[in-house]
Amino acid sequence: MNRNKNVCNIRFGFILGILSALILLILVFFPPYYYFVVFLHYLTDPCYEKREIAKGGYPYEIRDDRVCIQHGYADSSLLFARMKTLKGADPKTFEKIDYNHFKDKNHVYYKSSQISSDPENFEHLGGIYYKDTSHIYTYHFAIDVDIATFEVLEGNFFAKEKNRVYYNYNETIDADMESFQALRGHYAKDKNYVYYTNVGSSGRSIIIDGADPETFVTFDAPEDEWKAKNKNGYYEFGKMVQSFE
Repeated sequence: MNRNKNVCNIRFGFILGILSALILLILVFFPPYYYFVVFLHYLTDPCYEKREIAKGGYPYEIRDDRVCIQHGYADSSLLFARMKTLKGADPKTFEKIDYNHFKDKNHVYYKSSQISSDPENFEHLGGIYYKDTSHIYTYHFAIDVDIATFEVLEGNFFAKEKNRVYYNYNETIDADMESFQALRGHYAKDKNYVYYTNVGSSGRSIIIDGADPETFVTFDAPEDEWKAKNKNGYYEFGKMVQSFE
Protein backbone atom coordinates (compact mmCIF):
# COMPACT_ATOMS: atom_id res chain seq x y z
CA MET A 1 0.00 0.00 0.00
CA ASN A 2 2.78 2.39 0.93
CA ARG A 3 4.60 1.49 -2.27
CA ASN A 4 1.58 2.36 -4.39
CA LYS A 5 1.20 5.61 -2.48
CA ASN A 6 4.84 6.51 -3.14
CA VAL A 7 4.44 5.75 -6.85
CA CYS A 8 1.40 8.00 -6.99
CA ASN A 9 3.27 10.79 -5.20
CA ILE A 10 6.16 10.50 -7.67
CA ARG A 11 3.82 10.64 -10.64
CA PHE A 12 1.94 13.58 -9.19
CA GLY A 13 5.20 15.41 -8.51
CA PHE A 14 6.39 14.74 -12.07
CA ILE A 15 3.15 16.02 -13.60
CA LEU A 16 3.19 19.06 -11.31
CA GLY A 17 6.75 19.81 -12.37
CA ILE A 18 5.81 19.62 -16.08
CA LEU A 19 2.82 21.91 -15.55
CA SER A 20 4.95 24.41 -13.60
CA ALA A 21 7.53 24.47 -16.39
CA LEU A 22 4.83 25.06 -19.02
CA ILE A 23 3.31 27.89 -17.01
CA LEU A 24 6.75 29.47 -16.59
CA LEU A 25 7.39 29.26 -20.34
CA ILE A 26 4.03 30.88 -21.07
CA LEU A 27 4.75 33.70 -18.63
CA VAL A 28 8.21 34.28 -20.13
CA PHE A 29 7.33 34.17 -23.82
CA PHE A 30 3.68 35.28 -23.68
CA PRO A 31 3.43 37.61 -20.67
CA PRO A 32 -0.21 38.27 -19.83
CA TYR A 33 0.50 41.85 -18.83
CA TYR A 34 1.49 42.60 -22.45
CA TYR A 35 -1.93 41.59 -23.72
CA PHE A 36 -3.59 43.44 -20.86
CA VAL A 37 -1.69 46.64 -21.78
CA VAL A 38 -2.56 46.22 -25.47
CA PHE A 39 -6.22 45.68 -24.60
CA LEU A 40 -6.22 48.66 -22.21
CA HIS A 41 -4.71 50.93 -24.85
CA TYR A 42 -7.27 49.71 -27.35
CA LEU A 43 -10.11 50.64 -25.00
CA THR A 44 -8.75 53.99 -23.79
CA ASP A 45 -6.78 55.48 -26.71
CA PRO A 46 -8.81 56.52 -29.81
CA CYS A 47 -5.58 56.57 -31.83
CA TYR A 48 -4.57 53.04 -30.97
CA GLU A 49 -4.48 50.77 -34.02
CA LYS A 50 -2.15 48.43 -35.87
CA ARG A 51 -1.07 49.42 -39.35
CA GLU A 52 1.67 48.87 -41.90
CA ILE A 53 4.86 50.86 -41.33
CA ALA A 54 4.89 53.97 -43.50
CA LYS A 55 7.87 55.01 -45.57
CA GLY A 56 9.38 58.48 -45.41
CA GLY A 57 9.43 59.04 -41.67
CA TYR A 58 7.03 58.72 -38.77
CA PRO A 59 3.45 59.40 -39.91
CA TYR A 60 0.96 61.37 -37.86
CA GLU A 61 -2.70 62.30 -38.07
CA ILE A 62 -4.81 64.97 -36.43
CA ARG A 63 -8.00 63.42 -35.04
CA ASP A 64 -10.39 65.82 -33.38
CA ASP A 65 -8.52 67.20 -30.37
CA ARG A 66 -5.44 64.94 -30.44
CA VAL A 67 -2.31 64.08 -32.43
CA CYS A 68 -1.94 60.42 -33.38
CA ILE A 69 1.57 59.25 -34.19
CA GLN A 70 3.32 56.00 -35.07
CA HIS A 71 4.90 54.37 -32.06
CA GLY A 72 7.36 51.46 -32.03
CA TYR A 73 6.82 48.14 -33.69
CA ALA A 74 4.18 45.54 -33.04
CA ASP A 75 6.04 42.37 -33.97
CA SER A 76 9.51 41.03 -34.76
CA SER A 77 8.91 41.04 -38.51
CA LEU A 78 8.77 44.87 -38.37
CA LEU A 79 5.87 44.87 -40.81
CA PHE A 80 3.48 46.70 -38.54
CA ALA A 81 3.49 49.58 -36.08
CA ARG A 82 1.09 51.01 -33.53
CA MET A 83 -0.51 54.43 -33.63
CA LYS A 84 -0.96 56.17 -30.29
CA THR A 85 -1.94 59.54 -28.88
CA LEU A 86 1.01 61.90 -28.52
CA LYS A 87 0.37 63.17 -25.00
CA GLY A 88 0.64 66.92 -24.49
CA ALA A 89 0.81 67.74 -28.21
CA ASP A 90 -1.23 70.68 -29.45
CA PRO A 91 -3.11 69.58 -32.61
CA LYS A 92 -3.68 73.14 -33.83
CA THR A 93 0.02 74.02 -34.05
CA PHE A 94 1.54 70.56 -34.59
CA GLU A 95 3.76 70.24 -37.67
CA LYS A 96 6.55 68.13 -39.11
CA ILE A 97 10.12 69.49 -39.04
CA ASP A 98 11.91 66.69 -40.86
CA TYR A 99 11.99 62.90 -41.18
CA ASN A 100 11.62 62.14 -37.45
CA HIS A 101 11.15 65.54 -35.77
CA PHE A 102 7.93 67.42 -35.03
CA LYS A 103 6.95 70.51 -33.08
CA ASP A 104 3.99 72.44 -31.73
CA LYS A 105 3.78 75.77 -29.90
CA ASN A 106 5.14 74.22 -26.69
CA HIS A 107 7.48 71.34 -27.49
CA VAL A 108 9.71 69.53 -29.97
CA TYR A 109 9.35 65.78 -30.46
CA TYR A 110 11.63 63.08 -31.78
CA LYS A 111 9.26 60.46 -33.15
CA SER A 112 6.87 59.95 -30.22
CA SER A 113 9.23 61.29 -27.51
CA GLN A 114 9.18 64.87 -26.25
CA ILE A 115 12.75 66.27 -26.25
CA SER A 116 12.68 70.08 -26.09
CA SER A 117 10.51 72.81 -24.59
CA ASP A 118 12.01 75.49 -26.81
CA PRO A 119 10.48 75.04 -30.29
CA GLU A 120 11.14 78.65 -31.30
CA ASN A 121 14.90 78.17 -31.13
CA PHE A 122 15.15 74.52 -32.16
CA GLU A 123 17.34 74.04 -35.22
CA HIS A 124 19.26 71.42 -37.17
CA LEU A 125 23.05 71.76 -37.00
CA GLY A 126 23.86 68.92 -39.40
CA GLY A 127 23.91 65.14 -39.36
CA ILE A 128 22.29 63.78 -36.18
CA TYR A 129 22.82 66.99 -34.20
CA TYR A 130 20.14 69.54 -33.21
CA LYS A 131 20.08 72.37 -30.70
CA ASP A 132 17.96 74.85 -28.82
CA THR A 133 19.12 77.58 -26.44
CA SER A 134 19.94 75.14 -23.65
CA HIS A 135 20.93 71.77 -25.12
CA ILE A 136 22.45 69.82 -27.98
CA TYR A 137 20.40 66.81 -29.03
CA THR A 138 21.08 63.56 -30.84
CA TYR A 139 17.98 61.53 -31.57
CA HIS A 140 15.78 61.54 -28.44
CA PHE A 141 18.25 62.68 -25.79
CA ALA A 142 20.39 65.68 -24.89
CA ILE A 143 24.17 65.31 -24.67
CA ASP A 144 26.40 67.01 -22.11
CA VAL A 145 28.50 69.43 -24.17
CA ASP A 146 29.70 73.01 -24.17
CA ILE A 147 27.07 74.64 -26.39
CA ALA A 148 29.07 77.82 -27.04
CA THR A 149 31.93 75.95 -28.73
CA PHE A 150 30.01 73.01 -30.21
CA GLU A 151 30.27 72.63 -33.98
CA VAL A 152 29.42 69.95 -36.54
CA LEU A 153 32.36 69.10 -38.75
CA GLU A 154 32.64 68.27 -42.46
CA GLY A 155 30.56 65.31 -43.53
CA ASN A 156 28.19 65.70 -40.54
CA PHE A 157 29.45 62.51 -38.88
CA PHE A 158 31.71 64.28 -36.39
CA ALA A 159 31.26 67.18 -34.01
CA LYS A 160 33.47 68.81 -31.44
CA GLU A 161 33.54 71.35 -28.64
CA LYS A 162 36.39 72.82 -26.60
CA ASN A 163 37.12 69.59 -24.74
CA ARG A 164 36.00 66.61 -26.81
CA VAL A 165 35.33 65.14 -30.23
CA TYR A 166 31.99 63.37 -30.71
CA TYR A 167 30.78 60.66 -33.03
CA ASN A 168 27.73 58.44 -33.06
CA TYR A 169 25.33 59.39 -30.29
CA ASN A 170 27.33 60.06 -27.12
CA GLU A 171 30.63 58.47 -28.08
CA THR A 172 33.74 60.59 -27.55
CA ILE A 173 37.06 60.15 -29.33
CA ASP A 174 40.24 60.81 -27.38
CA ALA A 175 41.82 62.91 -30.13
CA ASP A 176 44.22 65.84 -30.28
CA MET A 177 41.82 68.79 -30.37
CA GLU A 178 44.12 71.22 -32.14
CA SER A 179 44.90 69.00 -35.11
CA PHE A 180 41.69 66.94 -35.38
CA GLN A 181 40.22 66.96 -38.88
CA ALA A 182 37.07 65.28 -40.18
CA LEU A 183 37.45 63.70 -43.61
CA ARG A 184 34.92 62.32 -46.07
CA GLY A 185 32.95 59.23 -45.26
CA HIS A 186 33.62 57.91 -41.77
CA TYR A 187 37.30 58.84 -41.64
CA ALA A 188 39.06 61.42 -39.48
CA LYS A 189 42.60 62.15 -38.35
CA ASP A 190 44.74 64.17 -36.00
CA LYS A 191 48.53 64.55 -35.78
CA ASN A 192 48.87 61.15 -34.14
CA TYR A 193 46.25 58.78 -35.57
CA VAL A 194 43.76 58.04 -38.32
CA TYR A 195 40.26 57.04 -37.21
CA TYR A 196 37.53 55.03 -38.87
CA THR A 197 34.14 55.27 -37.25
CA ASN A 198 31.69 52.86 -38.77
CA VAL A 199 32.81 49.51 -37.40
CA GLY A 200 30.20 46.76 -37.48
CA SER A 201 26.60 47.21 -36.37
CA SER A 202 27.66 49.23 -33.32
CA GLY A 203 29.20 51.98 -35.44
CA ARG A 204 31.96 52.55 -32.91
CA SER A 205 35.30 54.09 -33.81
CA ILE A 206 38.75 52.52 -34.13
CA ILE A 207 42.29 53.74 -34.73
CA ILE A 208 43.62 52.39 -38.03
CA ASP A 209 46.90 50.70 -37.17
CA GLY A 210 49.81 51.75 -39.35
CA ALA A 211 48.00 54.57 -41.16
CA ASP A 212 50.06 57.73 -41.65
CA PRO A 213 48.04 60.84 -40.68
CA GLU A 214 50.20 63.28 -42.64
CA THR A 215 49.64 61.61 -46.02
CA PHE A 216 46.19 60.12 -45.36
CA VAL A 217 43.52 61.45 -47.78
CA THR A 218 40.02 60.47 -48.86
CA PHE A 219 38.30 60.78 -52.24
CA ASP A 220 35.67 63.30 -53.35
CA ALA A 221 33.40 61.07 -55.46
CA PRO A 222 30.28 59.94 -53.53
CA GLU A 223 30.78 56.34 -54.63
CA ASP A 224 34.29 56.41 -53.12
CA GLU A 225 33.40 57.70 -49.66
CA TRP A 226 34.58 54.45 -48.01
CA LYS A 227 37.98 54.63 -49.69
CA ALA A 228 41.21 56.36 -48.64
CA LYS A 229 44.96 56.17 -49.17
CA ASN A 230 48.29 57.21 -47.64
CA LYS A 231 51.96 56.52 -48.27
CA ASN A 232 51.60 53.03 -46.81
CA GLY A 233 48.76 51.84 -49.03
CA TYR A 234 45.05 51.84 -49.73
CA TYR A 235 42.09 51.55 -47.37
CA GLU A 236 38.48 50.53 -47.81
CA PHE A 237 35.92 50.47 -45.00
CA GLY A 238 38.75 51.20 -42.57
CA LYS A 239 40.87 48.21 -43.60
CA MET A 240 44.01 48.08 -45.71
CA VAL A 241 43.55 46.57 -49.19
CA GLN A 242 45.98 45.74 -51.99
CA SER A 243 44.18 47.98 -54.49
CA PHE A 244 40.78 49.33 -55.43
CA GLU A 245 38.80 47.11 -57.78
